[in-house]
Amino acid sequence: MKNNNKLLIIQSCASFSQWIDIFLIFSLPVFIWQASAAQMAGVALLLAIPSVLISPWIGAWVDAHNPKSIMRFGAYLRLLLAVLLLLNPSMSVFFVLVFLRSIFSTLYWSAATVVTQGLISMPQRMAYFSSLSIFEQSAKVLSPLLVVGVSSLIGLQAGWSIAVLLNLVVVIMLHDPIFSTLKNDAQQHVTTPSRKQPISLSLMLQQLSGPLKLQMLFMLLLAFSLGLFDPHLALFMQSLGKAAADYSAVIVATALGAIFGALLLKTRFQNYTASALSGIGIYFYFAFILSLNLLMLNVEQIPLSILLMIWFVNGVGYELFMLGYSINMQNQCPSPILAKVSTSMRSLQLFIMLLATSIGAYLIQHYSFQHLYVISLGVVLLMVFILINMQLRLFRSM
Repeated sequence: MKNNNKLLIIQSCASFSQWIDIFLIFSLPVFIWQASAAQMAGVALLLAIPSVLISPWIGAWVDAHNPKSIMRFGAYLRLLLAVLLLLNPSMSVFFVLVFLRSIFSTLYWSAATVVTQGLISMPQRMAYFSSLSIFEQSAKVLSPLLVVGVSSLIGLQAGWSIAVLLNLVVVIMLHDPIFSTLKNDAQQHVTTPSRKQPISLSLMLQQLSGPLKLQMLFMLLLAFSLGLFDPHLALFMQSLGKAAADYSAVIVATALGAIFGALLLKTRFQNYTASALSGIGIYFYFAFILSLNLLMLNVEQIPLSILLMIWFVNGVGYELFMLGYSINMQNQCPSPILAKVSTSMRSLQLFIMLLATSIGAYLIQHYSFQHLYVISLGVVLLMVFILINMQLRLFRSM
């Protein structure tokens, strides 16, 4: 349990730093260098390109080498980058640093996935991931408040100093003896190729269990469903006549829903399997998207309180699904290919979300928001149909 707590602190600090990075990356260029919309689109593209195009190769490289050393190396690079962003003098340099930041983060999180599998035993993963999620979602809510507070006292770029301190804690704690003695015993019991040998996509898929592959499919369908409307949430709120503060309140409600979902796992669902947990998350998400479609029947009168409530349900559902997915990935994916599988899934997930976002923008421009939510509902109905069909088959076989 002591090892669990140390890793929990490390990953919580790394995640907190990640949220601060994201908030600053998409806000400071506008306030410091008066960045245009086209420049901000370029920032988003530079942030996404490494995750979409090169993360599977980074994952394969992590699988072929020592994940502990790579995790430390990635932590040092993230610390260095936070310092450079703190001292960054211009928008052009900022573009380069954002691109490097995406590569360094992919390197760190890929290695961290493998290290987590080695440190956290299977019976402890439910408790570990639910606790980590609570810290991550709390950081998501607190990051803007903390950055604004520090920036108002010291200066606009001073927010990066928080990221520097958090990454420094990560670097120091990664030199704890638990990481020097870490051995991933799972590697000795799987019939997969050596870490030093390349593995094809078909062979990689053959090593994965049926339930894990199904959850990966659900993950991609959920990414498409969310990508249709979630990036356009601010525009949707504006179309309803809501203020910017209302938009922020919806974001906070979603994060609070995610925290509540993690608390449900710790208090109510701790004896459930990871697959069952994901199924519950899908049903919650279905309730959210169905409620949203019903609300759109009377789009003229949607009170903020109702929006907060249903986006809270959205947070609960997505969080429960992601917790189940993450635990299943740790439990069922063979260690020698864990980094490649997880990074490949993140790459595909981000690509699908970007594609869905473009489709959503087209539908908004040429049709209406109702079309987004109807299509999203259709995708979720497919997931629910598959889930119910599986549960009926399981019931009949008993």
